[in-house]
Amino acid sequence: MNNPAAASLIINNSNAAYCPRVSQLTCFAPEWASLNYIARQIGKDSVTFRNEVFDDLVGQRTGFKSLFTEHDLGWNHWIGSTLVFRPEVRWEHSYDVPAYNNGTKKSQAMFAADMIWFY
Repeated sequence: MNNPAAASLIINNSNAAYCPRVSQLTCFAPEWASLNYIARQIGKDSVTFRNEVFDDLVGQRTGFKSLFTEHDLGWNHWIGSTLVFRPEVRWEHSYDVPAYNNGTKKSQAMFAADMIWFY
């Protein structure tokens, strides 16, 4: 963010990287993650269980220096041969600091759904 050579490359509202010192023009944003999917087809439908571990080592990626986990259960339901309804429920947790609800909670639950139309 402080590097004048990169100023023209920064996209508005893209959460550009901030280095610890204003005079520092480049810095690193180390992180690591692991993701696991387990899926089972049941007739035309399928159920998916997903686990993720993500460690934002310096807080550059998420805004919070913390280890995060996510657990997701999803269902793919075919309606005819061209429409898929996909609801899911997910639980997320930050182990080191409150990272959800404007930094006031360590966990959050989410329900979402979408539909895909194949044409």
